[in-house]
Amino acid sequence: GIKGEQKVNHSLRLLLKQNEYLLSNIVIPLENETFCEIDCILVSNKGIFCIETKSWRGIISGRNKDNYWVQTYSKRSVTKNKMYNPVMQNQNHCSAIEEKLNYKYPVDNIVIFTNQTNFRCIQSKSVFTIDDFKKCYSYLENNQLTNKQIIEVVDKLVPFIANVIA
Repeated sequence: GIKGEQKVNHSLRLLLKQNEYLLSNIVIPLENETFCEIDCILVSNKGIFCIETKSWRGIISGRNKDNYWVQTYSKRSVTKNKMYNPVMQNQNHCSAIEEKLNYKYPVDNIVIFTNQTNFRCIQSKSVFTIDDFKKCYSYLENNQLTNKQIIEVVDKLVPFIANVIA
């Protein structure tokens, strides 16, 4: 939910250097008169990262190609929830961003779980905890986008920031 997104946004803002941006609450219209809602997009010299935040609890299992992932609350729990695969969901978001950028730049698909979720049963290189993503991000090279390209990307995406009325 919103608290998870706020937690991720706060953590990611701490990673930003001068001329880097975190765009939150992005709504991109699609051709079929629907739209996709993107939690946040990190734009930096390290690249463009479309980030889907999940605050799921319990044990999560699934693979990139599965339409649904399974959530159980304990090993003894009979209750299992089928949840739409967030990597697939976010891949659609990445594609929408790439289209708005005229397919000029690749967009990395990142799903961040905010809770102490057990997702060792997930087979995906796109899934992280906040701390794991920050560590991985710190090792990436700063040569993916120039400052001029960052401004170009941000200028194209800023119009899609949704206005939040409190």
